[in-house]
Amino acid sequence: MSYAAGVFLAIVGACVATLLAVQVEEYVHGRSLLTPRHLALRLVTGLLLLLVIVGVFIGVLWPFHSALNELFYWFGLLLGACAVAFLAILDLRIVDRVKHQRRAELYRRIAEAEAQLRSRKERKE
Repeated sequence: MSYAAGVFLAIVGACVATLLAVQVEEYVHGRSLLTPRHLALRLVTGLLLLLVIVGVFIGVLWPFHSALNELFYWFGLLLGACAVAFLAILDLRIVDRVKHQRRAELYRRIAEAEAQLRSRKERKE
């Protein structure tokens, strides 16, 4: 692995760890709208991503004694990366569902407010 690629992966790993810490800190202080299950999904996804990044470092630096061991190692990392992608898609679906629910609630409130205004106008007339 080149020096630049190693530095890039280290920076990405540090960013992932920092963002995970921020998510937990916001949830603990009540500034997050995440449910406990959604937070757990994000934490598992982030930790698995960190594990894949560390695994790439180890795989590049570790001397494998057989090609079969190396093949199984990299296949395991590939499965880990696929799991991260799958969990990220689940997270996006949850975010999209919550966004639609909040938008529907907003439209309901607007409709109720309009109905109240109309009923007030009709009473005055």
